[in-house]
Amino acid sequence: MTRRWLPILLVVFPLVELALLLWLAQRTSWELVLAWVIGTALVGLGLIRHTGVRCAWEARRRLIQGESLGDHLVNCLLLFIAGVLLVLPGVLTDLTGLILWLPPVRRAARRWFYRSLQSRLFPNAAADQGDRPRDRIIDVRVIGKDPPENP
Repeated sequence: MTRRWLPILLVVFPLVELALLLWLAQRTSWELVLAWVIGTALVGLGLIRHTGVRCAWEARRRLIQGESLGDHLVNCLLLFIAGVLLVLPGVLTDLTGLILWLPPVRRAARRWFYRSLQSRLFPNAAADQGDRPRDRIIDVRVIGKDPPENP
């Protein structure tokens, strides 16, 4: 379903962003809008650079100590996405990037990512998450004993 909407989204979304920037320029001034676009792009570049260096050092430390990298790498990926969204010119991308920069939002996005990944990799496991008792089927084969002979 998302593949069908992707071409439309790639055409409509930049037009909406451009319309919002032009609307803001009419309501305020083009200098202020230009400063906003350049300022958020610089903040996004700084976030990408800082995140890359910090994530590399933290990943190295965790590997040395034998800790898991899963949550850390997903958090770094979300911060990178926030930085890229801030670099892209536009109001909606900037607001999304700023919101994604917030730690509580990243935690919620990380939980959503894990649930989505789990449901795609293990589609039957997602159905077993309810409060109802689960049927467990154990396939057993006895090895080592011969069946008794008939007298």
